[in-house]
Amino acid sequence: MDALALPMQVPQLSPSLRFIVETRPFSFSDFKRGLAENVPEILEAELNSWIKRVYLQFRELELRLLLGRLRSSLGSPRRAAGVDLERCHSGRAHASLSRLMVRSAA
Repeated sequence: MDALALPMQVPQLSPSLRFIVETRPFSFSDFKRGLAENVPEILEAELNSWIKRVYLQFRELELRLLLGRLRSSLGSPRRAAGVDLERCHSGRAHASLSRLMVRSAA
């Protein structure tokens, strides 16, 4: 599977946190700024941990998208120096291509 096609995996909230989050007027922004009054202290660490995991998922998605753009700007990874690597079946052709790639990288 292509790394860009991987879905985000947002962790599920525990039932007690879900109840708090769905109760109006809850705000994640207010919670992160320390202004949320309806979150018991015992659940603050759990909610902070959940938010951190969600942020991590978004960061990984952003990196996958960036990597995809980088790959597309560099061209197909299966092509190097104008030669289709899938068509190079003989070892000699592969060795010549490897030397060509080393020279062009230097």
